[in-house]
Amino acid sequence: ALRVQTDSTLYTENLWSVNLCSDGSKITHIVPKRPTEHVRSQGRVLGDRSVLYKYLNPNLVVVATELYDEANVANTFSIHLLDVVTGRVVFSTQHKKTKTPVHIVHSENWVVYSFWSAKTRRTEVSALEFYESGSVRNTTVFTSLNPPTDPMVIRQSYILPSNIAALATTITEHGITNKNILFGLEIGAVLSLPKAFLDPRRPIISQPSQREEGLIPYVPELPLATEAVINYNRTTNKIRGIHTGPAGLESTCLVFVYGIDLYYTRVFPSKMFDMLKEDFDYFLISSVLIGLIVAALITRKLSCMKALKRSWR
Repeated sequence: ALRVQTDSTLYTENLWSVNLCSDGSKITHIVPKRPTEHVRSQGRVLGDRSVLYKYLNPNLVVVATELYDEANVANTFSIHLLDVVTGRVVFSTQHKKTKTPVHIVHSENWVVYSFWSAKTRRTEVSALEFYESGSVRNTTVFTSLNPPTDPMVIRQSYILPSNIAALATTITEHGITNKNILFGLEIGAVLSLPKAFLDPRRPIISQPSQREEGLIPYVPELPLATEAVINYNRTTNKIRGIHTGPAGLESTCLVFVYGIDLYYTRVFPSKMFDMLKEDFDYFLISSVLIGLIVAALITRKLSCMKALKRSWR
């Protein structure tokens, strides 16, 4: 990290440096959070009414490194979470016998990434979530100069029965709507799955408190349902990326898929809770409102006449 100094001449000062490639690996991805992203809740209420507070570090970036073997048969893929203000490595994990491509999504207090496992010969998707451990600090603004203790990391892996070409997440105006993960598949489909399917707290055996919280029991394979494909029968060939953006309505996220073909659509992760349906009965509602207004005027007139007669007695 460098800082610009402008006392008399323009020069940079080295603040910190971290060597993540000491073993000969190469940096392949640097994924920060979106600066315009809004977090709707600082914590997560559990089934026993306790709260897990999210580790919301705005200065956190995901750095992915890959170590290639000589025969290029199987690589070693590493994920590092780095605080870019202080240079502190918050978390690291490693996957051996993997192959490219690697896709990463970083949002709020979670990271989702996918890779090809050469050992099991399948596409795997891993999810990480970070929560504050120890005592909860009474602060409203996060500062990397006085950070909390190392976060508690919860992780879980899944299987997707298709190769992934791109990965993205939905974003809305105020962050109230639930998140969906968008998978651009090599077969030309764009799959939209709720983040709840990639929740690393999904239990193998569901307890009553976990069912009350709404956790889905853990199943290794992610569902590839046809109704979750947002481009329907319009195959998008050679997907290179997915770009998402907020719309004027909180329930709506705009999705743009690009490759050889271009595809644009809207998704509603929490349904259309702020929009009227197309079959909404405007005539009935208008009739009811007009009837209530007429009844109120007649009732007011009768009340005035009754009050006038009472005053002349």
